[in-house]
Amino acid sequence: MSYNISLFRVRGATGDDEPDATPGDMEILASLIQAQCPGFHRTPSAGAGISLTEDAAQVDVHIGNKSVDISLPLLKRATPLSLTRIRDCVEVLSPLGYAAFDRQLDRVVTVADLQALHDVAASLPALLAQMEKRGVGKPVIAPPPLKPWWRFWVRR
Repeated sequence: MSYNISLFRVRGATGDDEPDATPGDMEILASLIQAQCPGFHRTPSAGAGISLTEDAAQVDVHIGNKSVDISLPLLKRATPLSLTRIRDCVEVLSPLGYAAFDRQLDRVVTVADLQALHDVAASLPALLAQMEKRGVGKPVIAPPPLKPWWRFWVRR
C-alpha cells in the first residue's frame, strides 16, 4: 500500500485555469525541492516531466506539467524521515500556489496536517513498546487447558 499526495496549482483570482508548466518551470520546481532536501536525485522519467527520488526516505516525486505527485511506495516502511520529506516538499510548493490533495483522506491537506501525521508516526514505536510492556493487546481470557491425550477414554 502506498501513500500519495498530489499538488495542483490553485486557480488564479480571475478564475481562469492556470497554464501548464513549461519545462523551465518544472526545472525550477525540481531545483527548489533539491535545495530544500539535498538527498533527492534525478531518476529517469517515463514521459514528460522530471522524477526525483530520495532513497533513504523512500520518497518519489514526479513533476509534471499539470501536477506534482509525491509517493511513498510502501507505507508500512514509512519512517519519520519519509514523512518529513513529504512535508518539506509541500512546504516548498505551497507558497508557489500549489495545494496538496491527499488521496487517502480525499481532501486538501496543509503543512500542519502533515506535521501532525509526522508527530504520530514518530511517537508510534515508543507507544507500541509501552503497550507491549504493559501487556495491552494480549488475550484477556486464557484458552481452556487441554486434556491429557492418555485420558481420551475417560468421560467427563
